[in-house]
Amino acid sequence: VAWHESLHDFMAMLGGSKAERKLKADLLAASEAPQVMAKLRKLLEGHPDAIKQIETDREERLAYMYQFWAEGALPLGPTGTNIFSRMVTFFREMLGVLSQDQKIDQLFTALHTGKFAEPSLVGAVLEDLKAQTLGDKARAVAGPIGDAAEAMFTGATDRLRDTNIDALTELADMFHREPGRENSGELPFLQRRAQQVGKRLNKLQEILADTSAEDRRRALENMQAMKPASTPLEKELAAYLKEMRDYMVDRGVKRFDTKTKKWEALGNVKDYFPRVWDKEAIRNNEAEFVGLMEQYIGKAQARETFNALVNGDGSLELAENEHTLGFTPWNPSVLDRQFTFINPSNAAAFAKFQSKDMADIMTSYTQRAVHRAEYAHDFGNDGEVITQKLLEAQKQGATQDELAMARKATMAMEGTLGYDFNPRLKEVMSGIVTYQNIVLLPLSLFSNLIDPLGVAMRSNDMKEAWKAFTYGMKGIADQLRGAGDDAQTEMAKTLGIIDEQNMLEAMGHVYNSMHMSRLLKNINSKFFRYNGMEMWNQRMRVAAMMAAQRFILANLGHERYMKELGITEKDVFQLQDGTIALTKDQLLQAGAKKSEVSDIEKRIQAAVFKWVDGAVLRPNAAHRPVWGSDPRYQLIFHLKQFTFSFHNTILRRVGEELKHGNVAPGWILMSYVPFMFLSDVLKGSLTGTLNTTADLYDVASQSIARSGIMGTGVFGADAMGDLERGKLPGTSFLGPAFDHLMTLLSGITGHAGVDQVMNRSVPFAKYI
Repeated sequence: VAWHESLHDFMAMLGGSKAERKLKADLLAASEAPQVMAKLRKLLEGHPDAIKQIETDREERLAYMYQFWAEGALPLGPTGTNIFSRMVTFFREMLGVLSQDQKIDQLFTALHTGKFAEPSLVGAVLEDLKAQTLGDKARAVAGPIGDAAEAMFTGATDRLRDTNIDALTELADMFHREPGRENSGELPFLQRRAQQVGKRLNKLQEILADTSAEDRRRALENMQAMKPASTPLEKELAAYLKEMRDYMVDRGVKRFDTKTKKWEALGNVKDYFPRVWDKEAIRNNEAEFVGLMEQYIGKAQARETFNALVNGDGSLELAENEHTLGFTPWNPSVLDRQFTFINPSNAAAFAKFQSKDMADIMTSYTQRAVHRAEYAHDFGNDGEVITQKLLEAQKQGATQDELAMARKATMAMEGTLGYDFNPRLKEVMSGIVTYQNIVLLPLSLFSNLIDPLGVAMRSNDMKEAWKAFTYGMKGIADQLRGAGDDAQTEMAKTLGIIDEQNMLEAMGHVYNSMHMSRLLKNINSKFFRYNGMEMWNQRMRVAAMMAAQRFILANLGHERYMKELGITEKDVFQLQDGTIALTKDQLLQAGAKKSEVSDIEKRIQAAVFKWVDGAVLRPNAAHRPVWGSDPRYQLIFHLKQFTFSFHNTILRRVGEELKHGNVAPGWILMSYVPFMFLSDVLKGSLTGTLNTTADLYDVASQSIARSGIMGTGVFGADAMGDLERGKLPGTSFLGPAFDHLMTLLSGITGHAGVDQVMNRSVPFAKYI
């Protein structure tokens, strides 16, 4: 008991220096090794409470590990006597490195003998021990190059957690939680925002579904002039906007009063309609717009407003600070209420400079209003929670470099990183990305035929892959013959698991259209709809929703799984058709208490949403490195999002399950390679581009690289491939736009044929 508790005391003693934080992280990481977990379970047989502790508490697991090590019951270091073990030992001794077990054995010995008694000497003791694994030594040798590689290939939340600073780890968890960190009933910010956007956009689509273009035109004209008529559409839109305002107030959204310099209650403007400005109309009629504004806010403020609108996305007025800039630099749902000088008497004059696309206005408003609401709920209207976390991090020993990185990572996940980038140049780069998508991805559906394996991996059941695959193929067939949505799809819409905009946003993040203008986003939207990707992604998420319900019912007694999903057996009510009650009506029908229905609905919907996100990739800013969220680098980051999302979702889940002795996801992961090979063969056979002369090594290498199982390691493999092709290593990392430019230059200089240039420049040319 003394050894066990002394470990807890030691961990509490470790504090702010980098050496202490690194030691703490190394010890905790060692306790998560699958072989250690297996030994601990064996040693704790007959003690279910202790086993429960090591399954869920990292430090408790480490304390038991140290306790048993001190007793001599858990030996660490090499134990094998076969030829392979002796070879590994020989090379480690030659290189002067240790295995992970040997390293921890040395650290435990130093702790046991009192060498770590004085925290200020931790760094010196570690230097004397020279207890380094091969990875440690490589990282030490790499120096600044290693720092650059970490920034280049590590996701935003991982950068925060890798500091080993509690405040920054907490901040990362508020934005997004990867597999193994899901111990909360409420979804983190990025996922909850996606869920709420989905729910509300689906309701908006129902309102607009049966309206004509003329209905929408008339309604828009009336509502922008702040003189609504009593048409059914205008009444429904007014009710929708009131509901959105109430939702924002409930989530704590306030507005900043520039006179009192305080955050005040959100206003309630009569006949309010979102003002989404048409920046092209403003730019083309600059003098008229500025002159109109001058009448109400003066010349200086009018000019500032003009610059803000034409340099942003045209959505709204001035933001208070970088935290409240929002998903784009502006927040329509709050800030445009500051234009109190616009009223029914002059609203028509300002309407000339506003967007005339009803669907786009309401969609943009919904997305940004939800972002603001959920942001205010988690981080405060002024981002004060983030500011507080950064101050705590500084007190916990964070360096200035670490704090600067944390600010950038936060902006990346807020969506504000690079908001001041030249808008014209951003549009040009976005146009290039759109063009590259159309040239390279017309048959991208074939590459995504392996998506059902993610459902199988998350459920530990290969049969779920077949169910998802057949459901997806049926969906494409239904789309071709014009069939409507089935009941499961309608339920997925109700839960916010799918919606048209979320599907296109997810693909936009994968294919780098998150920085695009409305026109380019519309082009991308139509492209992904016509090549089948929209329907396939939607059907995969619906299939995953159904699999999630089967998984929950099959694992009601599995404490770890239930805790990850944030529910208990009492939250699960089964309906007669075998599905789970997911809405208030279904819960009441299944016998839930009326007083508990709202809370249960929230928890069970979050659990299903969370499960689906772990089975079908929903790319977001937490997955990608910080620079990948900066529009300045969108050409380089193009087509890299899938790799980072696969690494942080699928591979992390496999690793997490291995820690707990579950090898099923690992075996399913191995099937990605042959499935990708079969997908490529199918595409090649149908298009006549099947390479029948490739040797087995080339085929296997391509299938492994394209399957995603290498994670971010694929970039290293690509660099080696560059070398084999006679190119500078890392050239492939510069993105398809750079590759296309090199092809064009090769064609101009005669190093590439016309057919090679055409195949790379014209959609479908290589299939003709």
